[in-house]
Amino acid sequence: MNRIRADVRRYVWLIRIYKQMAPATVFIKPALTGDCLVSGMSSSIGLEIIFDHQGVILTNAHAVDQAAKPLVVLYAGTPLAATLVRVDPFTDRVLLRVNLPKGHRAKVLPGNSDRMEIGQEVVAFGHPF
Repeated sequence: MNRIRADVRRYVWLIRIYKQMAPATVFIKPALTGDCLVSGMSSSIGLEIIFDHQGVILTNAHAVDQAAKPLVVLYAGTPLAATLVRVDPFTDRVLLRVNLPKGHRAKVLPGNSDRMEIGQEVVAFGHPF
């Protein structure tokens, strides 16, 4: 019986985290010209999260494939053109920024790995396409 209670508490914990984090997830496509994806561009995609209310997103550089205007799709389905802020090809990371719609408040604060203990559970999130 105690094992069942522990499992239920764990699932409730995971659902609570999902509900908090899901609105901050984004889906990234490589390039946008006008209203359509540039033909011939790589099919790379990124699944990342918004880190602040100013629309800053950290993702893999290969996910945007040197696109001038990557397309970011919010969890609710809203497409937004992103601006490349900085690219670091050595670590394969890129900072993007989007102009979030008025009232959009979803963000995720990164955790502190220095406070983690061996054996603790971690949860990874991304946009489910």
